[in-house]
Amino acid sequence: KFTIEGRLTLRLNPQERQGIAGIDFEIEDTGIGIAPEHLDRIFQAFTQADPSATRHYEGMGLGLHICQQLCQLMGGEISVESEPGQGAIFRFWLPTELDPVLYSEV
Repeated sequence: KFTIEGRLTLRLNPQERQGIAGIDFEIEDTGIGIAPEHLDRIFQAFTQADPSATRHYEGMGLGLHICQQLCQLMGGEISVESEPGQGAIFRFWLPTELDPVLYSEV
């Protein structure tokens, strides 16, 4: 919603972490970007990178928080890199194999 004109690029790559097979997802946009001072709280609930963005783009500040919670619940990780005016790159990794303990409980 923050990329009015431009592009979104999605990249997927297999990636093993700590002996667990998974997939790295990378979503890159050419949107408005995020200032460095806002990056540390971008995944907090009810937080917008720039409070004035709420009025212009609408939103409650829950989307990235929900994404982070889902990634963590699935055993993954999420991160972001960005600069104002340069867009953003969101990366998340998710395991593709069930943990043996979880698998035995299913």
